[in-house]
Amino acid sequence: MLDKKYDVVLVGLGFANAILAYRLKQLKPELNVLAVEKKDTLGGDYTWSFFSTDLEPSQQEWVSPLIGHRWARHELIFPKFSRVIPVPYAAIPSENLYRALGELGTEILLEARAVDLRPDKVMLEDGRAIEAACVFDGRGLREHSRFATGYQKFVGIDVTLEEPHRLTAPIIMDATVEQLDGFRFLYTLPWGSHSLMLEDTRYSETPDIDIEAYRRGMIEYGASRGWKVTSVDRVESGCLNVPMAHDPELHNDWEKGVPVVGIRAGIFHPITSYAAPPAIRLADRIAGLDRLESRPVAEQVRKSIPKILPPLGLFHFLNRMLFLAAGPRERYRVLQYFYTKNDGFVSRFYAGKMKWFDYLNLGFGVPPVNPIKILKIFSTPNPPVDERGAVAGTA
Repeated sequence: MLDKKYDVVLVGLGFANAILAYRLKQLKPELNVLAVEKKDTLGGDYTWSFFSTDLEPSQQEWVSPLIGHRWARHELIFPKFSRVIPVPYAAIPSENLYRALGELGTEILLEARAVDLRPDKVMLEDGRAIEAACVFDGRGLREHSRFATGYQKFVGIDVTLEEPHRLTAPIIMDATVEQLDGFRFLYTLPWGSHSLMLEDTRYSETPDIDIEAYRRGMIEYGASRGWKVTSVDRVESGCLNVPMAHDPELHNDWEKGVPVVGIRAGIFHPITSYAAPPAIRLADRIAGLDRLESRPVAEQVRKSIPKILPPLGLFHFLNRMLFLAAGPRERYRVLQYFYTKNDGFVSRFYAGKMKWFDYLNLGFGVPPVNPIKILKIFSTPNPPVDERGAVAGTA
């Protein structure tokens, strides 16, 4: 047993729990907050980004100290067109967030694997117990979850260049690259005049990542744009679910009376996999509660999910259309069609704040996929899956 009872214990220090700890300590500095992390280090591994339209002005304000870079617009490139969208974009380096937690007085316990979470207690693998009024489960995806899904996998590298790159805005998606392993695009964030983050992202049937192959591909992409890389300064990688149906196992977590946040609770944009905006919205809601006790907070989180995420049924259908109505090398055409829509529609889509007329706009025109397959997908909301959760018979 640790020697004191905490007001809040957050298990797993990914973005959702980290931003929650940050907001709690901002608004309620008197709280005793402990973050429990199974790894032995923190910081420097990930970059979390968002569009300005994803957040309310008040949320942008309190997140502002964590932002490492901002840009006034962003760019998209497809084989048939390119466009600049005049919506600001921002990036939060993980080192900024973890540093802020320490400055605000959040206690962090590393190399501590939680094996049992209860509403008033966290049991660690080494036999220690941590008492708390409110426990949050932010440990990421369950290892044995099975639900219909594709995968969004990525490798990102920070690089230093021999000459200035001359970019003035992020390239959120360049889909003119060779379509490998499903829908593939390159994502570029300009850090400084001679430094960039390059990221190779793929919407694929499998979670497998060959980091070295991705790395070579990004160096080749840079060379095609005239960027000679002199050093690779950082590497990050990850694999996220692109859900095509509701995960029934999510119900099991709520029955335990422990609030679940982040990826584990399915709190991320179901198509883009952006997790920062809904995590920030949820942190704002939780930190504003008068009573921080596990069971009532868990109920508040459960009720908040429909308010901080887009309509999941529709977005799961769109994911099925992306994966099942187009062959792997043709998936980019679906996104290319989507990005012909106006700037306001695109921003509301990202933010999950679509209006009734946006649904009409979404259906206006003919997506470049087989209409018979679309009808079949619409009539099969829960497609059969294999042992990994990947949909059987994916195109």
